[in-house]
Amino acid sequence: MKQLDQILAAARAEVRTARRLVRTWTFTIVAIVIGLAGYGQQVVLHALASSLSTTVATMLSPRFLVAQLGTQMLWVLMAAQIFLAFDIRARDQRQRLAEVLDAKPIGTFPLLLGRVLGLVLVGWLPVVLIAIASLALTVVADGLGISPAIEPRSLFIMLFVDVPVQLFIWCAVVLTVALVVRNRLATALICMALLGGYVYAFFTVPAYLIAGFAPVGDMVSLPSDLVPLFLSGPSVMLRLAYVAMAVGLLMLAAALHPRLDAGSLGPRIPVGAALAAIGGLGIGLLLSMLIGQQRQQAAWAAAHDAVANRGIVDVQRVSGAVKIDPGRAVELEIAMDIRAPDASPWVFTFNPGLEVSELELDGRAAGFTHESGLLLVDAPASMSNADVTLSLRASGRPETRFAYLDAAFDLATSAAGTTGAAL
Repeated sequence: MKQLDQILAAARAEVRTARRLVRTWTFTIVAIVIGLAGYGQQVVLHALASSLSTTVATMLSPRFLVAQLGTQMLWVLMAAQIFLAFDIRARDQRQRLAEVLDAKPIGTFPLLLGRVLGLVLVGWLPVVLIAIASLALTVVADGLGISPAIEPRSLFIMLFVDVPVQLFIWCAVVLTVALVVRNRLATALICMALLGGYVYAFFTVPAYLIAGFAPVGDMVSLPSDLVPLFLSGPSVMLRLAYVAMAVGLLMLAAALHPRLDAGSLGPRIPVGAALAAIGGLGIGLLLSMLIGQQRQQAAWAAAHDAVANRGIVDVQRVSGAVKIDPGRAVELEIAMDIRAPDASPWVFTFNPGLEVSELELDGRAAGFTHESGLLLVDAPASMSNADVTLSLRASGRPETRFAYLDAAFDLATSAAGTTGAAL
């Protein structure tokens, strides 16, 4: 409890110091202007062009702009964190506070953690103000019938998950670089280069990797009110990895800090390195998972290309029953009246997430294989070019990525920054 009080005291002191700096207010005003101007512009565009088509109305709707506008504001605030955290130690020395802080009975890690939390709060408050102002504009625009309300889940996640976590990891990075380099100009240049590289990667990585780079939201699927997404697995994994890495970096920064600390430095370095490594491993595993998913989709497409124009079945009628347990499973019991091809096997595309338990041709069991989304039915030669009833039972959870395998343009492999233009 005493240590928590020390952390909060350090955070309050950092907030008081930051609010006196001109650079704090400069970046705050820039972030607020970007947020409000972007939202206001989208409201006007939606009012003028949403009647053209449903697609235009969806793409221009301010309701689903939290991730886009939040990302722009967050980058400004991350730049602000560089100029607030890069000279923390030098600022203490200029103000002749270094000796006083070094004499206080507080550990270096709680001191650094408290100061980082204070900087996170300084960066977070402008986002709260922008959110409140946007909600007020939403009420006015919605009352005039020119704009829908902001989607509440995405706004909540941005305010209480994405922005705090992103600022926390970034402050930890800046503070660690500052204590390693110990030169304000070099620290600022290195951190600006890191931020520029992050922004560049965000726009240039393939779209299927964007979940590993998105600072706000998932940015991996089109928004929907019918199936709203609160937090996906990759998003949770990325945020937890960020937190672990940030704590690890702060422990390493405490070990590198020139302040004398009564605490033992021995365990701090390996524990900090382990936490930072765990965070890096989590990010690496997430990117590896996304790459594996894309390779699997490419394998599905290759398997379908290999049997193109073979065993094509003319489906004339489909009937049956479908039981859907939302978010969990689907059960199918269907019958298809088909005109059989002149050669076996007959080729069907069938979602690989479903398992076929029973398949019959005219009431008789038939052999089949179901791999890579291909359902190949072994039929007797007597059924060639005949009218046949195919019945099957299947159940499972459909694979949502199994779609558009024959598309001429693969949006997932294009650069993330060009996907909006492609749509």
